[in-house]
Amino acid sequence: MKKIILTLIFIFTLSSCGKDESQIKNEDFSNTLRDVEKITQKHIKVDQDAKANMVSIMNDKNNYQAKIRTTDENELKSYISENIHKNKKLEWALKNFDKLNHIEKVLIGNDIDTVNFIYNLNHGKTNFNFFEGQSINLGRKTPYYVQWDDRWAYDKIIESETIGISGCGPTSMSMVLSRLLDDKNINPRIIAQDAKNYITHEGIAWSFFKAESDKYGINVKEIKNDEKEIKNALKKGPLVVSVRHGYFTNSGHIMVIDSYEDGKLLINDPNSIKNTKIKWPYEDIKDQIANVWAFSK
Repeated sequence: MKKIILTLIFIFTLSSCGKDESQIKNEDFSNTLRDVEKITQKHIKVDQDAKANMVSIMNDKNNYQAKIRTTDENELKSYISENIHKNKKLEWALKNFDKLNHIEKVLIGNDIDTVNFIYNLNHGKTNFNFFEGQSINLGRKTPYYVQWDDRWAYDKIIESETIGISGCGPTSMSMVLSRLLDDKNINPRIIAQDAKNYITHEGIAWSFFKAESDKYGINVKEIKNDEKEIKNALKKGPLVVSVRHGYFTNSGHIMVIDSYEDGKLLINDPNSIKNTKIKWPYEDIKDQIANVWAFSK
């Protein structure tokens, strides 16, 4: 097992070797994931649905245009219908739309990438293999974790709240800690254990970020929602931002800003691979930012 994990890490390293991070294209890490897929198929018992889902999402080369998220059921169904050819489980989602709960409708109806997660949740398929140290390699300073990744998406935080539904806070914090401590074994499953005392049905208490920073011995401070201040803070480490309704959420959401590149922000959105692959002008999202935390070692 150790040899295989080392091989995977080596392949990820090769994918960005010799390139400036700003020049790494989607195809680079898509091809890398395909290589990893072949190795894991040969050497490790893997979960086909989970693996195929993530690889297909990363392989999607269509130019995605950011859109304001909606709760309108007609718009949600229309989006699913327009993309129904991309995943057979979308046919199930559309056929059973009225049986889904509100959160499930909103997730799939705003981002079809979540359909496997919702399908599995509704069919009791929640036990998947877990391999430490794996993340999606975007060639960024901060590792990228998706909260609805099958490896931890179904873990309960409180009562009926799972990481996949309500775990944007601990998922974002796990990215920050993994980067600053250079520890790939830190993941949402581990950090979610600490978040249990801070999460409610309305979201996570902001005090969680200070408490978790103190536990792991890193620095955190709140900064102004100002482009210059954000740019300067990113020179020392990643940022966590709380955002309101807009491109990223219908109500409230937590995500990571990895860096500032060519006048745009690189965001690790734990709830959307599509949004993560976009380079965001500050002006486009400044009014959606509710709070900013700067982290450093």
